[in-house]
Amino acid sequence: MENVRVFDTAVTAAGLRPIVRADRSFTLFLPADQALEAEGAAALLSGVYLTPNNRERLYDLVAYHFVPGEKIDLASAPSAVTTLSGESLSIARDGGRILLNGHVGVTRSIDFGEGVVHIVSGLLWSDLKHDKGDGDVAQRVTW
Repeated sequence: MENVRVFDTAVTAAGLRPIVRADRSFTLFLPADQALEAEGAAALLSGVYLTPNNRERLYDLVAYHFVPGEKIDLASAPSAVTTLSGESLSIARDGGRILLNGHVGVTRSIDFGEGVVHIVSGLLWSDLKHDKGDGDVAQRVTW
């Protein structure tokens, strides 16, 4: 089973732990630690984003991985969903694979009562990564 400690810590730090409850409908796209490390996001999530100056950015980033009130079955999913952050997340089929925002793959799904957790192959970036035209998110983080 995949290790998901880095993102799990970010969920707690962002104050979003209450969403992950077996008695409520939700969908969580959960990046595995190995995927985060491979793309260099593990250090960003486990260090920089946990500082008080970056709590809002952390919340926005983590909220983009949640779809509250819906248990999304990827076999019959719509082409886009609205995340907790209020932004759209695209879902596409490419042969036998499911891709999120055109490039992040779903490696497996875990039923969680009324919710579902989809383990994904990377961090999902919304407009956070390029918002306001000022470049990569790492350049805007308060170090």
